[in-house]
This record gives sequence, C-alpha cells and structure tokens, in this order.
Amino acid sequence: MGGPCDDGFCCKGDVDQSGDLGGPDVQMFANALLAPADCGTAEFCAADADDNGFLEFEDADAFVALILAGNPCPSPPDNYCSAGALDEFEEEFIARVVIESLNNPSGGVSPENYQNFTAVPPPNLAIGAGSTITVSITGYFADDRVKVWVDWNHDSDFFDAGEEFSLIDSGAPGMGTATGAIVPPGGAVLGATRMRVRLFYSFDDELDFGPCGQSEFGEVEDYTVNVAP
Repeated sequence: MGGPCDDGFCCKGDVDQSGDLGGPDVQMFANALLAPADCGTAEFCAADADDNGFLEFEDADAFVALILAGNPCPSPPDNYCSAGALDEFEEEFIARVVIESLNNPSGGVSPENYQNFTAVPPPNLAIGAGSTITVSITGYFADDRVKVWVDWNHDSDFFDAGEEFSLIDSGAPGMGTATGAIVPPGGAVLGATRMRVRLFYSFDDELDFGPCGQSEFGEVEDYTVNVAP
C-alpha cells in the first residue's frame, strides 16, 4: 500500500495515526494539505488520500469519500521476524507482563516458546514519559536476562535507534522479576505499536540476544501498545 512517499505501513486518511478514520483526522488533514508535510513522513502518507505521491486538493475528494464510507484501517501486516526458544523442557518462562493498564498472565506453555498477545487491549504510553514495565519470571536463574523492543517508527523491525530496552532482573532461584522504563521518543508514530518481550539465558559464549531467532532457553511474547501524544 502507498505511493512513492509511503513510509512503511499507514492507513490513507488516518492522519492522527489512531488506527481508524474519524473526526480528529479532519483538522490534521487540512493542516497537512495547507502546510504540506514532508515527503516520507507518516503524515504525508496518510494525507495523500488518492495515493499518487503528491499532496494536492484532489486528495480532499478522496479523503471525504474515505470518511463518509467509514472506511476502517486494515490491520498492519505482520512482517516481524520470528523469535522463540529451543527450551523443550520449558525450564524458565515469562509468567506475567505489566505495563500501565496491561497486566497479562501468560502461563508459559507455548509452541516454540513464543506467544502472540497483540490482541490484548493495549496500554497507553505517552511520548516522552517513562512507563515502568515489570516482567515476572518462573524458573528464574541468575543468568537470565530480559529485553524489550518497541517498533516506534512502524517499519516492522526492532533494529532502529531507541527501540531496545534492557531490563534489570533480580530474584531467587525459581522466581524473579525484571523491571525498567519504556519511554516513547518524540518521533514515535502515534497509535497501535508492536512491543516484543524476550527472556533468555546468558551463556558465557552468548552473552546477548537480539529480537529475532531462537535462544537456547527462555521465551518471547509480543504485545501491542498505544503511543499517545
């Protein structure tokens, strides 16, 4: 989807990046048209309602048609890399994730030690404000590590600057917690955003692990957060 100035996934007409078309988009659309947004930005992509790569008055007709049709935004494509763990014995796993209004117990038993919780109602994370995330760990070992990634720019990966967060873990053998602050940066795209939580065991020859692939032990869970102004 999108013309030559599309910046990743966006919904045409959804200028406020809320995930659906509505009244708040109208004023932002007019602003983007009268004071043109920069090519390549999410605002440009959304305001280019006729999808031809230019912001022009012809977009107004297409925008009005979208609003009147009540056209819902499609779900973003799920092009994120796969992740999980080889741990067939499920010795350690994520038991619960808490951040703002999200409080999700996850149980730990899952194919390939990966669980997709993106349909769980998302918490609001305000740009520039720190939100504490707490991850409970069952089967905790002292060398366990927990990292979080958030796709702030909606480009379907977790490799951009500012998208990785390392949590501080503690606990006794068997049960632990990992905590840290997640802060949406000023340039984060508003609306529904993918967050990945990873628990992994840090071996001497594999001290760190990224957002993709399978670790030897641990678990990966994906969530949705809502980035708010």
